[in-house]
Amino acid sequence: MAQRVLLLRTPASPPETDPYEAALTRASFRPLSLPVLETVLENVDRLSRIIRGEDEGRVDAVIVTSARAVDACANAGVDTDWRAVRFYVVGHATAAALARLRTPPQDVRGMECGTAERLARYIVGDARREERLLYLTGDKNRETLARVVREGLGEEGVLRELRVYATRGVGDFEGRLSRALEGETVEDGERWWIVFFAPSAAAHAMPALRAHFSMAAREGWRDDGLGRGRAQARVAAIGGTTGDYLSEHVGLIVDAVAERPSGESLTAALIQHSLDNGQHRQRSKMN
Repeated sequence: MAQRVLLLRTPASPPETDPYEAALTRASFRPLSLPVLETVLENVDRLSRIIRGEDEGRVDAVIVTSARAVDACANAGVDTDWRAVRFYVVGHATAAALARLRTPPQDVRGMECGTAERLARYIVGDARREERLLYLTGDKNRETLARVVREGLGEEGVLRELRVYATRGVGDFEGRLSRALEGETVEDGERWWIVFFAPSAAAHAMPALRAHFSMAAREGWRDDGLGRGRAQARVAAIGGTTGDYLSEHVGLIVDAVAERPSGESLTAALIQHSLDNGQHRQRSKMN
């Protein structure tokens, strides 16, 4: 039976175009995406004015590190033309979201970086010191990218930040999870994968997850079991930041960490865990 993978995220629409679900399905996993967070856009009108040069001068390049920031671009008004704007993006998924804009940018850079810190160092090496950069952020952005870019470009480099979205937990996540799991039979010894994409999503989802899944606690954690559900679950994280949060603040054993925010990287991490586990069991039998 194909191993089931619960993705705590909003899937692409239509579902067959979702890069995470497609990559997992090709590798014989059985993915299920469930939204945990919802986005509220902010400052969209101001973004449009900035790009048109009507608010605080010119912008030479825009930095986006999530598809939600691209959503703000998509809603910035029909008169906002993105074709001549240079973009720096953290990964291929963000680049693909930009390509779906009504007037998509022609110059998109940095998609191989994979993390905000790598993208920041790429920008420092790519941008001219006199250029003006606009960083589109959310309400929970870390300061890493802005700090590295400002330090790298020095006083001559200008980095402005504009908050264009905020995230919050979806209403009735527990009910949505229960309905999504209806009809799912759990066989003894069978394990799911639960994939966390952000610390904020983990904080919102954990109370409901505990009712349905049993997840292993790391050694020394004050709780000897994270959840009392019948279904056993391994835990995966997208990126080290989320992995560290799950371990240090939630107390979970994190079995796999995807180095990049992509379906291929996640799939590779899950497969590698299975291979490593198989080798460990083989050595145990030999001893």
